[in-house]
Amino acid sequence: MISLKKLSTGGCLLFMCKEAFEFIEKKRIYSFAEFVSICMKCHEDWLDLLFDNESFRWMVKEFIEALRWENDSDYNRSDSILREKFVYGVGLKFE
Repeated sequence: MISLKKLSTGGCLLFMCKEAFEFIEKKRIYSFAEFVSICMKCHEDWLDLLFDNESFRWMVKEFIEALRWENDSDYNRSDSILREKFVYGVGLKFE
């Protein structure tokens, strides 16, 4: 099992998670099986993380499921709270 402490050194774990989520979103991957197949062919680092880190595996599954729901329900992120202004240390600032 990969040690989270080892992976988190220098923000490596955080970087790998962010990179994977951005890839999933950009490529519009709506299947966990498809993501695993891509990892087997192109991203062995993500594949190792999927096998060794239950939290990462769960987050990837949930992220893919949420993206699939957004796609199927024609959810518009422009209406999302993510579009509001963020003030560091305060949180979201509503006008």
